Amino acid sequence: MLSVYFAVLAGIASVSFGFVEIRTGDPRVITLWARFGGLIFTLVFAWLEVCCALNLRHCEAVLRSLREPYGPASVWQKGPLWVWVTWGLYSSLIIFWLVVFIRAFG
Repeated sequence: MLSVYFAVLAGIASVSFGFVEIRTGDPRVITLWARFGGLIFTLVFAWLEVCCALNLRHCEAVLRSLREPYGPASVWQKGPLWVWVTWGLYSSLIIFWLVVFIRAFG
């Protein structure tokens, strides 16, 4: 899922930061919309990631409530470091797109 996010984000960033030549319309308006699109796209994927994490936590709780051999011993015991890393990634990208979008008006 992250590979799709990063592939589309690369396309949005190439338009947003002028790596691709824009021949039709006003380039400033297209760049502004690309930056806004990057922010919205990041927010949507962050929400999708939160929903996936909630689903995984629910499945883990159901699995822990089962009897052996599927009970608590079969559930991965390490902490959810991947959740914090993913949320940190999306938080930093949301802040980045907000700053880029706000600076486009200045």
